[in-house]
Formats: sequence, structure tokens, C-alpha cells
Amino acid sequence: MREKLTEEESRYFVSLVSKAKDQLPYPIADPESVQMYWNDKYNSDNGIMGSFNWARPKELDLNSGGKIAMEMMVSTVAHELHHKWQLGNYGVLYYLMLVPGVRQLLLEKTAKKVELKVDELMEDPEFTKVS
Repeated sequence: MREKLTEEESRYFVSLVSKAKDQLPYPIADPESVQMYWNDKYNSDNGIMGSFNWARPKELDLNSGGKIAMEMMVSTVAHELHHKWQLGNYGVLYYLMLVPGVRQLLLEKTAKKVELKVDELMEDPEFTKVS
């Protein structure tokens, strides 16, 4: 089941990811351009933290377990927003890059770097202050 994030939950992610945008090694889509959902199909059993689906480019799904530790999900949101940016930037080429192997090399490699940078930023108490 998918459950829309509350206003407060959405604001939390939008605030922190927006703050991180200028410090990331690669661009990401505007966090306000998507509706985020908790998805209980994503959990600790399958290890899926989140997803961007090209068929629903205005939506992101997040691991429902993230509700109890939202600070752990900020990097996942940024990672998935990078995929949204990739679709918008590469257009038709994006679909070719979805081929296994190619995906890891071209799409996931840069998304992982975005994720790692946000993880690093989240370690700074000054950065994590939400206004």
C-alpha cells in the first residue's frame, strides 16, 4: 500500500534536500516537483529504500520504515531526485540507460555519489536544522 507523506513529512524532505542542492556533485530535480509516498512494498526484507518510476515521473516511493527515522531517508530522496533529473535531462537516452549493467554504470553511479554527499551533510548538526 502507498500512503502520501504528510505535509510535515514532505516539508522536512523538501527543506533539507533544497538546502543540499548547491553542494551536490550532480544536479537533482526540484524536490517540490514530486509527490512522495511511503510504500510498504519497500522494507528491510527487500532492502529497497526508494524508487523513481519513469512511468510516474511526478512521484517518488520511499521505504515505509523510513517514517520512524526520516533523517535516514534524506539521501534516498536526493538519490531518486537525481534519477528524475536524469530522465528530464537525457530524454529518450534515459530509457536506453535502464538496461542492466548500463544502468549501474551510467545512472546509479552518479545517483550514489549524490546520496553519499547528502549522507555526509546529514552528519552536520547545523545542516540538519530545519526552519
